[in-house]
Amino acid sequence: ERLVESLAGSGRFDVAHVEHMRGVALASRVRGLPVVFDAVDSISALFAETAAHGPSAAGRLLARLDLGRSRRFEARAPFAFTRLVVTTRQEADAFLDLAGPGAAPRVEVVGHGVDVDYFQPAASDAGGAVVLTGKLSYHANTAAALRLVQRIMPEVWKVVPDTPVILAGKDPPPAVQALARDARVRVPGFVDDMRAVFAQAAVAACPLVYGRGVQNKVLEALASGVATVMTEAPSRAFSGVPGRHYLVADDDRTFAASLVELLRDGDLRRRLGRAAREYVVAHHGWERSVAALVEVYRTARGEFAEGRGPQQQ
Repeated sequence: ERLVESLAGSGRFDVAHVEHMRGVALASRVRGLPVVFDAVDSISALFAETAAHGPSAAGRLLARLDLGRSRRFEARAPFAFTRLVVTTRQEADAFLDLAGPGAAPRVEVVGHGVDVDYFQPAASDAGGAVVLTGKLSYHANTAAALRLVQRIMPEVWKVVPDTPVILAGKDPPPAVQALARDARVRVPGFVDDMRAVFAQAAVAACPLVYGRGVQNKVLEALASGVATVMTEAPSRAFSGVPGRHYLVADDDRTFAASLVELLRDGDLRRRLGRAAREYVVAHHGWERSVAALVEVYRTARGEFAEGRGPQQQ
């Protein structure tokens, strides 16, 4: 806190950018600078979904306990900072539902991006696995991994019995590690370079039961030209066309049928992968996000200099 206070008062900076609710305490020590609060997503909306669908009873209880105070904070947040930034229109609407329409001028959407130069399509279409990626200790990803292996893949294996599954991501909890008891399932844990996983993929699966904002796992798969099946929850963050850029399936049977279709139809898989890559390059390259964020900084700096908006957080 002392360091933040010292840096803010040094005259070296134009804007303080504070990320996530956990960083807000540090923003209270900023003086003389506009503060852009990068909320990323609505945490209270995530807590509401976790309370209803979380994979553990303890997680659901904790979400219910935190829900009220997170809603109170997010109702005030647009008025407490020079600007509030979120990743999608859906997240902005969640804040406005709590704060009221008067907060609209203070809430900005800056779309999330992916490094389209780093994530490139594999040189060949030799991969045959269904892959799910992400931080596996995160409760929504834990629920998705369990759903994929326990409820969706048994339907896939009836038709394509030897299809391997790779669940790649750091800190898989015991329940996810236990899925590797099936020889067709690999849980490698933390992976240094996720491109190696996508190179083994025929299809990327994102069967999230709940989730907010833009899913990195989906962006990386699409940028890698991997045909992707996702549920409706993550699809809300994308403006692509289902059936052209990716497939959307909500119930277990339809999700499994979509995986089977892609596993058995190489032409469809490759066509979907190419379209996915083109969509991400056009809509989620970092250049677009950076330009939008710089404009937020400029606006915040101008309003602060004119004495409009919060002068102290």
